[in-house]
Parts: sequence; C-alpha cells; structure tokens
Amino acid sequence: MEQFVLYECRKFKDQVLNWLNAFYSTSIYYYNVIDNGNELMVKIRLTVPHNFYIKRLNGIVSYITKTFRYPQYIRVNYRYVKNFFDLTIICGRKNDDIYLSDNEK
Repeated sequence: MEQFVLYECRKFKDQVLNWLNAFYSTSIYYYNVIDNGNELMVKIRLTVPHNFYIKRLNGIVSYITKTFRYPQYIRVNYRYVKNFFDLTIICGRKNDDIYLSDNEK
C-alpha cells in the first residue's frame, strides 16, 4: 500500500504544480521537490500581496486537501512572511495524529 500511495503522491505533485502554474503563474517565486523514496516533499514559495493573502491561502490549501485521494497520507504546512507565502506539502507518510483521540495518544 505504501508504494501505491507514493505513486499517487508523485501524480498529485504534478497535478498541484500544473494547477498552480495555470492559476498563479505570476506569483510562483520558486518550488523544490524532494523525493527520498519513502515520502515526497514539495516546497513552494509564492509572492502574495498582504491584501490577497487570506483569499489565496484558503483557495490553495483547500484545493490540496480536497483533491488528494488519501487525505491521511498528506500534510500541508504554510507560513506567510513579508509578501512571501511558503507552502510545504509532505506526502507518503501516514499522519496518525489526526485520527487518534486524546485517550489513545
């Protein structure tokens, strides 16, 4: 199952980058893809004016979380600093913290 999820992560990486290039091509500052064989990490930096920050943040993060087939295997971190929106997508490792209750931790 893990290899299949990693394959889906690689397909999803291409889908996300194509979607960002289609809708936010002028905003992409750089992106970096790190694939170590067990998980896939995509780091994206976008230039976003402060008045559009919340709107773009909600649109990008909701697209990423709603379109991936296995939501338990994806984690999205983001940060906004001085007109730069840093987005990190980690895919391939199961995120159990979301699905455990406080008694099970």
